[in-house]
Amino acid sequence: MKHSWLLTVLASLLAITLFMRAVQQSDQQRTPHTQDIIAPSAPIPTPTKP
Repeated sequence: MKHSWLLTVLASLLAITLFMRAVQQSDQQRTPHTQDIIAPSAPIPTPTKP
């Protein structure tokens, strides 16, 4: 099981992406200027393990 950490990282990134997308959609319905707060392309640090 060498790649178990990779599956964990991918699963967490997918969950974060879906959560942020849901938050963006709910915020856009309430306030129209939330795109300035949330950066559209934020660099995601990927852990490098041997």
